[in-house]
Amino acid sequence: MTGDRQEGQFFLGDYASPWPPGRGTLVRGGEAARLIRTALAEEPPTDHGGHGGTA
Repeated sequence: MTGDRQEGQFFLGDYASPWPPGRGTLVRGGEAARLIRTALAEEPPTDHGGHGGTA
């Protein structure tokens, strides 16, 4: 998440900071925080009953 460091800590030692779209920090209990990148995949076309898109 993008945010201003002055907002304070989200978790112990993890502050908000500016990130490019699709990047952020993953924080899990008992593990070190780590940088992650995400992607948005297009959904496959949906078959609506085999009508070829006609009513």
